[in-house]
Amino acid sequence: MNRFFTKRYAILLFTAALLLAAVLLSACSSGNAPAQSGETSTAAGSPVDAATGKTTDAQQPGGKPSSPDDEPPVDTVTPHEHQYGDWVVLDEPNCAGVGREERICTVCGDVQTRNIPALGHSFGAPEFIWNVGSVSAARVCSACGSREVLQATVTAVTTAEPSCTESGEQDCTATVTVDGKDYTDKSVVVLSPLGHDFVNGVCTRCGETRAIPIRFSVENASGSAGENVTVNLLVSDNPDIAGYSVSVLYDETKLEVVSVRIRLGAFGTTNKQTPGKLRILATDMGTNPLKGNGVCAEIVFKIKDGTQPCEIVLTPCLRDNADTVYRSGAATGDYPEYPAEFEAGTLTVVA
Repeated sequence: MNRFFTKRYAILLFTAALLLAAVLLSACSSGNAPAQSGETSTAAGSPVDAATGKTTDAQQPGGKPSSPDDEPPVDTVTPHEHQYGDWVVLDEPNCAGVGREERICTVCGDVQTRNIPALGHSFGAPEFIWNVGSVSAARVCSACGSREVLQATVTAVTTAEPSCTESGEQDCTATVTVDGKDYTDKSVVVLSPLGHDFVNGVCTRCGETRAIPIRFSVENASGSAGENVTVNLLVSDNPDIAGYSVSVLYDETKLEVVSVRIRLGAFGTTNKQTPGKLRILATDMGTNPLKGNGVCAEIVFKIKDGTQPCEIVLTPCLRDNADTVYRSGAATGDYPEYPAEFEAGTLTVVA
């Protein structure tokens, strides 16, 4: 009986020894060592500094290697007063535009920027410009060449009045004010003659008398190549002249004179010997005047074959380009002159 218990006890002791050995082998294979003085171990067996509570070996709980990333982030910029360097110009200012500059903190790199005020123009003294009816003054910036034009105020004193035929004069003073300073310039201005103002043949200014001009004009017409076209020579403001000699200029390369019929005058002749110039002469061959206005002659032109669409100018004028005609009521052979005016017409060639 005692031998049985002795044997059983020996088996239990052997089993306990095997279990202890297994535990010791497991601890050695995981690299855990007994805690040293001044450290405490975590539940997983990692040594912990007793004062700080942080792990002290290369393993963190869970068996992961420790690294700087596992620590909470730390602000490396210490609060400080900025130490800025000198201002550096980035964009230079000009007369009208602002510039820009910056400076940088030598401690943290903070950047400050600010505008540089525009320089403003550097204008010189104004130079006056005298025009008909107005005076201006211009000044130029010496830095950029910008030009500024100012309107001047003008005061005038007439020293000689103009007449219908004679010029007059004025002493003029022009003034501009710039930045509170007045600039002036003087000039003598010539006043043009006024010219006559005729009303019913009498000038309202000087009383000179003059007959109202008689007017000859060509009426507009149109036609096609190969056709005959009638063009009327008209007279207006007729003061009962004694006669007239009027020519009509035309383009002989496109037109040909077919016939002329005198409508104002008891006697008339035509001369179509000169190419491009038709002369019309009319009178009553006595002391009786030619009365009335309207058509004084009918001219028939043929538009030459092959003429392309265009406008042909027909210009009336007096013989030798004179500007007077015979005055009415004069005896035969004694014809005072009378003023005349002329207006051209157009013969339009259509397709």
